[in-house]
Amino acid sequence: MRRFLTLFRCRRAMSAPFLVALLLSLSLSGILLSVPHVVHATGGDFGIEQVDQQIGLSGNSIVVIILRVIRILLGFLGLLLVIMILYAGYTIMTAAGNEEKVNTGKTILQNAIIGTVIIMFSFAIVQFAITVLGRATGLGPSPSGGQTPSIETFAGVGSLGQVITDHYPVPDQIAVYRNTKIVITFSDDIDPASIVNNDNNTCWASDGSGSVEIGENGEACQKIDGEVIPYYGDCIQDVCDTLKTDVISVHRLSDQKGTIEGESIGADVRVSYEEGIAHTFVLYPHALLGNDAEDQWHRVLVTNDVRNKKDEGIFDLQSTDSYAWEFQTNTDVDLTPPYVIDVSPNPGETVKKNRILKITFNEPVDPMAVQGLVGPNQSFSNVLVNALPGETAPADIVPPLTQGDATYTPSFVTFTTDAGSNANGLRFSEGFLYATYGNSVIKLAPSFETTDTLIATGQAFNNTGSGNIRDVQINGSLIYTLGDNGLFVYDKNTGEQIGTYTADISAPTAMAISGQYVFVGDGQGLKAIDASDPGNLRLASLFPYTNMANMALSADGQTAYLVKGSPKMFTVVHTAEPENLTVLNEIALPSSPKEIAVFGTRVYVSVTGGMKIIDVSQPTVDLPIVQFYPKSFGTDGGEVTSLVVDEERLFVVEYFNVKLFDLANNPDEPSLLFSFANTDIPSELGAVINLLTPLADTDRTVVRNGDLLYLTQSGFGIMTIRLDSAQSDVDLGQIGESDVETGGAMVAGQWKITNGYRTIEFVSSVPCGNNVMNSCGEPVYCLPTACESYDKTCTSSYAVFVRTASLKESEGASFLSAGLFDGVVDMADNALDSAPGVDSSGSLPPGAHDEQIYESTGWRHKAPIVGDIKQVSTDELYPDNYWWFFTVENDVDTRAPYISQVNPGVDQQGVSPSSPVNIYFSQEMSLDSFDGISIKEYPSTGVGLGYYRSSDDVVEEETIGGVPQQLTKSILHLYHPARPFGAGGDDRYYFTTVPGAVKALNGFCMYPGRGPYDDVPQVGISTPACEVSYGADWEITQVSDSCRALLVDITSSTDTACITTNDSVPTAVDEVQTCINQLSTPSVSPTNFVLP
Repeated sequence: MRRFLTLFRCRRAMSAPFLVALLLSLSLSGILLSVPHVVHATGGDFGIEQVDQQIGLSGNSIVVIILRVIRILLGFLGLLLVIMILYAGYTIMTAAGNEEKVNTGKTILQNAIIGTVIIMFSFAIVQFAITVLGRATGLGPSPSGGQTPSIETFAGVGSLGQVITDHYPVPDQIAVYRNTKIVITFSDDIDPASIVNNDNNTCWASDGSGSVEIGENGEACQKIDGEVIPYYGDCIQDVCDTLKTDVISVHRLSDQKGTIEGESIGADVRVSYEEGIAHTFVLYPHALLGNDAEDQWHRVLVTNDVRNKKDEGIFDLQSTDSYAWEFQTNTDVDLTPPYVIDVSPNPGETVKKNRILKITFNEPVDPMAVQGLVGPNQSFSNVLVNALPGETAPADIVPPLTQGDATYTPSFVTFTTDAGSNANGLRFSEGFLYATYGNSVIKLAPSFETTDTLIATGQAFNNTGSGNIRDVQINGSLIYTLGDNGLFVYDKNTGEQIGTYTADISAPTAMAISGQYVFVGDGQGLKAIDASDPGNLRLASLFPYTNMANMALSADGQTAYLVKGSPKMFTVVHTAEPENLTVLNEIALPSSPKEIAVFGTRVYVSVTGGMKIIDVSQPTVDLPIVQFYPKSFGTDGGEVTSLVVDEERLFVVEYFNVKLFDLANNPDEPSLLFSFANTDIPSELGAVINLLTPLADTDRTVVRNGDLLYLTQSGFGIMTIRLDSAQSDVDLGQIGESDVETGGAMVAGQWKITNGYRTIEFVSSVPCGNNVMNSCGEPVYCLPTACESYDKTCTSSYAVFVRTASLKESEGASFLSAGLFDGVVDMADNALDSAPGVDSSGSLPPGAHDEQIYESTGWRHKAPIVGDIKQVSTDELYPDNYWWFFTVENDVDTRAPYISQVNPGVDQQGVSPSSPVNIYFSQEMSLDSFDGISIKEYPSTGVGLGYYRSSDDVVEEETIGGVPQQLTKSILHLYHPARPFGAGGDDRYYFTTVPGAVKALNGFCMYPGRGPYDDVPQVGISTPACEVSYGADWEITQVSDSCRALLVDITSSTDTACITTNDSVPTAVDEVQTCINQLSTPSVSPTNFVLP
């Protein structure tokens, strides 16, 4: 996978020299959700790419080196003293009564003892001097911290960032208020029954909307095999579920890392479910933490009794079976309300429609109040996204059915079985329909009474003895039929057979006609057959191409396009000289091709699960591919069985559906005109029958005759659909502040909490349409507009509304909430605050707060909800609610993010062991996508580092398409307060992995995988920065030399660039782990250093 990694190492807790080796992994293996290792090229900079970065610290401080040298010398002298003592003993023992030898031995022994004492005092003096100098220069242990704690001190901490993605309070946090909640978010899907007691005896409601009381029979409950499904983590009539304190415990301590005082603190528990899955647990202690006399430390212990949905302990694969962290409370309670400090987009800003929305608060807020699904069947309404009046914002995914001024609707459906019920091919010519049945082509005509009904004319073209007909082409007065055993020519008017060609025809698939030549694709290849004399067909030439699946011809007949499934290939053949067919170019396809159609310089090829659009404008130079998924439009009709280009339209026929796309505006982004599934046929329009019977082969096809569509339908003959076109009446409107009072359309999606519980992000559940995919192979979601799909200049107005919570007290200045979860509250249950005064867009500016409770007639602090609870209205636009407006443009931002800088820099030395890792991105990022970022230690201690994430945004000016723009960019910080780098007295390296799945706020993944690089060690933040320049249409115009990679290599064995200043490491490998293995060697990453 494409990754961006950095590598660093640190010696103990002193200011150790760092050696940072920069690794760029540029893998084109896929991360397509459940289908890994599949590349989806969707044009531009799309693709399946991942980038990770490793930052590695290395080296020893000069203090440590001097100390080691002195210790070695003193150790050597000690060895000499031992030898002298042994020698003295030997001399005395062998004196044999010789008094002179005895005295000599005593003298040697006396001197050795004196020397030992001198060496011991020398060592003590040197050690003292080194320690004092080290503290004075910052290179030694700190006075308060002493020696870096041993690794055992941090047992279990490595689970932070892996098993546990986040928690509040953070490790070693001080000055925590006594009335705080404790929040833990797990990376795995957790079985809530392992943590929570269902004390209030509730269950999941039958509609899945939330909890209800079970009652006597559980009639209102969801059930599995007749058993009620309990609901864990809620409150009913003031009775709340409680914490299993033997699974997760909270204790007061005598001091930091001190002994436990008293019993575990009891707590109520609320669970924040995401589509029924539990990750985040909020603990509400039954009593205030700490005490009112002095600050007090607390310890939270998470044991392996926490189980995931597979009934596995969450620490089963870890080196320790628990995780613990500590925090310190002060003597106060929190009475200060939270407020909004930042929003994205900014108030009044105009953004592209594929925008993820973001709200950041000044402090952590309760996930139960801000996280949830927004939709017609969902109860969450604390934070709303509304398309203002005149907009169309569907709650469910509804495909567009309009293009230009026309809307297509079926007005009549019928079936013709006069000629049979299993037609498998259609052609329309001069008022007649030619349908293929087995080895015959039947001519049908609209009835005299109504053109919606077809009748057989009695004329047939039979390929007797030639097997089934595989293709039919009509050229003037002649009909050409391609059967299993040959090519046949008929007079269209009389039905007389004129000529045949049966030699060397084997497993034919398709044919096309250009001038006097018929091009036939079969199991041997592409055959050019001279039909200048239809009665005497001859083979002009053969282009060998085994296992051909299909073929098509360009409009001018100069080029043929071939596809085959083994190997998967797309080939362009020059046919201007039929007597000498030559290949122009060919490319590999990622999956087996089936159908093929041509429109101008684009070739449409259906493959398993989707379609490839290939640009053949310069076939000898390049064949760019764009990915397209017809099944994401309208009803998913299964696999494509036929592709037909009709003028400027493309028919895509699926097993259960027929779809019509417009190609005129952008052939690389077909826009849906019409989608008509079998199940969409209303009874009043045709026969009431079950049409969910797919064909056993791939011959289902469609042709058009004006407003009539003729479609083959297995078992039912030929289906005729009449399309009526009508003028669309779309009310776009120009919505201003005063228009909010008329309400707005709720936009369905999901709010998720991230960034240490300070930020929430909203992703719409409405796909962008036209099969917009990110480089991870995932659909991109958009804020819906009422604009025509082709009009990218059209805009829509939007509002986001954040509700405050109801107050507990009806008088006084307290912001303490009533606990109803009807608005935003912080970790101490204080309700959201704002302040009067809107800007020019009618929005409250971020940061607006005054700690004053706003009052008006009949209400206090929280304006009453009037009308639909999921619509914004002027009745609620009062403090202490918060709101802002922005504009959405009917276009898609396709920029891919990259890493511009890192700190520590590439191969930096002298980095502090407590320094965070900072990663600077080129865009404002989706913080929720950062969960996959990790740090690994080498050599491994078996414990791990333990880290948590935080981010900031900065605004910088960049020129895009020659126009200066203010762009917001994100900086990710990885903190590791519980363990410094290099703990345990050894040199260690740290590999920071940023997966390519991280996304910008436009929903696009980090592709192409680019990040900073230099060929010499850097100091501080990496300089020069990696920079990518974009044009007006977001196309890449330039990549700086300080970026890696400049180019993208799609060869699987060399698609990972392994970049370091150590030139012994290969720069191109097959995957990230290979690169890490090569860097994790003593020669590249030495763990011991000696003076030169």
